[in-house]
Amino acid sequence: MSGEEMFRAVWRNKVTMLMVVVVATVGTYFVSALFPPVYSSSARLYVGDPQESSDYSALQSGQVLAKTYVELAQSPTVATRVAKALASRQTADRLLDKSEFEPVEDTPLIVITSEGRTSREAALLANTYATVFSDFINRDLVDARKVRVRVADLPPASATPVRPRPALYAAVALVLAAFLAGALAVASGRSSLAGRHRDGDAADDRLPLAPELQEMAPDPISGRGQTVSGPASR
Repeated sequence: MSGEEMFRAVWRNKVTMLMVVVVATVGTYFVSALFPPVYSSSARLYVGDPQESSDYSALQSGQVLAKTYVELAQSPTVATRVAKALASRQTADRLLDKSEFEPVEDTPLIVITSEGRTSREAALLANTYATVFSDFINRDLVDARKVRVRVADLPPASATPVRPRPALYAAVALVLAAFLAGALAVASGRSSLAGRHRDGDAADDRLPLAPELQEMAPDPISGRGQTVSGPASR
């Protein structure tokens, strides 16, 4: 199909395309708005001695240990202590599902990100996890006297949920629906064009009648057969 034919196909189906885009966009917005909000909060831990932060070897050691401590932070032992500190009915596995742990690249920092149904719940879980884990490392591990873990930042409660985001989801649905509707319109136009070509080819393939048979063929207006001209019989 040429560009002009594609444009005509889209233009012929513009009403249908518009309805698809509007229904998809509005539907996505209102459906996503029905989901309960989820809030997120992040606390940061510093691995190492802040007084030796200018020492390259100490900094490198903190970066290596940060990756190890991330694995320890995800242990059931720490999660159980967090559940006890929160006096929560949620299990340790549930708290682990609501939290993420990752080292910050090229730094001795660990970020603990927790989610909750309210901003206060998310901030409380992240802060409690950071405090409990730092106490676990500093008091219970053998290397506590060498490398300590300190709470670098305790986040406040956030007023904005991380999800759902109806406006964002609706924008994505709008783009996808417009693309899909346009593709369907072009496919429909291509199918219609191919059908017209097949009909034209079928008409061209019909055998032409001989001149004598054309004269004997019924008149399309009167429906009467035509006589063949020739010498009169005697």
